[in-house]
Amino acid sequence: PHVHGHASSTSFLSVELRQDDDVPLRWDLSLHDLVWSVFIDADYDGLATWQEIQDARPAITSAVLAQIRVSRGGATCALALSDLALARRVEQNFLSVILSARCPRDGPLIIGGPLFLLGDESQRVLLSATRGDELLNGVLSSSEPAWEEPARASAWANFLRFIGEGIWHVLGGYGHIAFIL
Repeated sequence: PHVHGHASSTSFLSVELRQDDDVPLRWDLSLHDLVWSVFIDADYDGLATWQEIQDARPAITSAVLAQIRVSRGGATCALALSDLALARRVEQNFLSVILSARCPRDGPLIIGGPLFLLGDESQRVLLSATRGDELLNGVLSSSEPAWEEPARASAWANFLRFIGEGIWHVLGGYGHIAFIL
């Protein structure tokens, strides 16, 4: 028998922190989760084809842009969806949404919004940001729906947050406790 971990209700957000006013983002959303918010499966066969995703692009664009907020230096950044792609993560299909945030001011970046987190306490957005050679990480949830770019990377803060998330994850599901026992 094989044991497989699961990753539904998790999305992955990658951010490239630059000195200029253009901030590229890639948000990988589980298709399993996305279909609850955006009608994609036009032929009702339980599968989302690339053509169906392309046909649903206007609805996907509207839904995604309504779910994420980016600001820098206290000013809202203008978001645009530039591309879509399919990705495979943890044996699931994800839709990679390529975004660009045009930020009129300098300062720390803040990312937040509903982020498709409503209605399920187990949903998480795992954030990975690069700033030059630095790697910054974060976890967004319905109880902590925003991430602010720190002045410097802190491995200790990341460690504590991920340990806390792991403990919450295990204790949050009866199946997890049974698996440990």
